Amino acid sequence: MGQTSLNELQMTYYEKDSSANALVLYEQGNYYRSKLKNFRFTTKYYKRIKIFNKEGLNKATVTIYTNKDQKELISDIKAITYNLNDNNSRQETYLSKDQIFETQETKRYTKTTFTLPNVNSGSVIEYTYTISSYYIGIKDWYFQSDIPKLKSQLDLAILGNYKYNTRLIGFLDLDIEESSVNHECIEMPDGQVAACASYSFGMNNVSAFKEEDYMLSKKNYLSKISLDLESITTLTENAGAFYYKKVKNYTKTWKDADKTLRIDFLNNQGSKKSFFKKKLPKDIFSETNTLAKAKKIYTFIQNHYTWNEKNWISSNIKVKESFDRKSGSVDEINLSLYNILQAAKIESYITLVSTRNNGKPTKLFPVLNDFNYIVIKVIIDEVDYFLDASDKYLPFGIVPFKCLNGAARVFDFKKGSYWQLIPTN
Repeated sequence: MGQTSLNELQMTYYEKDSSANALVLYEQGNYYRSKLKNFRFTTKYYKRIKIFNKEGLNKATVTIYTNKDQKELISDIKAITYNLNDNNSRQETYLSKDQIFETQETKRYTKTTFTLPNVNSGSVIEYTYTISSYYIGIKDWYFQSDIPKLKSQLDLAILGNYKYNTRLIGFLDLDIEESSVNHECIEMPDGQVAACASYSFGMNNVSAFKEEDYMLSKKNYLSKISLDLESITTLTENAGAFYYKKVKNYTKTWKDADKTLRIDFLNNQGSKKSFFKKKLPKDIFSETNTLAKAKKIYTFIQNHYTWNEKNWISSNIKVKESFDRKSGSVDEINLSLYNILQAAKIESYITLVSTRNNGKPTKLFPVLNDFNYIVIKVIIDEVDYFLDASDKYLPFGIVPFKCLNGAARVFDFKKGSYWQLIPTN
């Protein structure tokens, strides 16, 4: 903090993009495992922004979401606004604790918001905060945003027994890509000293991202670095003298992912067909035309349920309970549809989708967290139909526009899952 220069305060526009309302002068993320925070995985964020005009004043309001499920904690929030006073020297205004607001947005997410004080056209703002968690995943780092950046950098100190797959996404190249080994990175609770692999990824003079009409989510195009945990290796003592390596793989094959989805991720809620068979009107089951029967089942689920405005609740799914209360999330409603279709012996498959605002899922390896929506694929007389019964007014065979985001993953638990484009009609 306190790195703002007189030259930055005297800037009136950005030479490489004179239309910019604001400019990120410098931002950095520093990821490490903190002994001071009970060995939690910690990321310290820092950002400094130049405000050129009133259209850029919205950058002075900062919103940060933390995830309760991942036991994320936010701390050490500090922020300063810099202005030039009458004698052309730097004037500082500090954010106070009573200007920081926290609200519980959902059961899972907490929102922390603050607006830097005394911000005007010409101001420079800077702020820093720390997020710590026991969650072993590393959040994506976005080099690109809606305003240009002079420098954006992510530094990581990753314990040597943690292995991540790294992906650079977007159309821009890295200006900084460095790695080294620190053999005395951190002293662990048992007194042993652990080594870390240190990485730095950075971009300079990053252009602003301009959205265009009819494009998919900007998440699909923004330049970012993504790290997916592949494995953790631990040393286990054997007979008091020898150690052997035990490797736990997190990035698995799609065959492994199929099993994980069915048992853990969906809490075995795709195997309740006997329950739903008893709930379906007999006249629907007696229908002899397969397509007509499928349409009647689809309409039955549409009329029975009221969507509760939630898309994806993962392992908390309870299809029996949601059916009895006649309301549920998208995954509860569509898994109920799947169970009834299975009970009616209609060929059907759970299909995972990443909606347009969620970005495209990676095809390099299974990352179930890339998906946030469930639809059901049905095959009747060699014709594919994709169904979403959460919308009472959606015709049979049509999915919402938000689900048209490239390929979806169709889960055939007998033959294996596969990618398929969802047709637009």
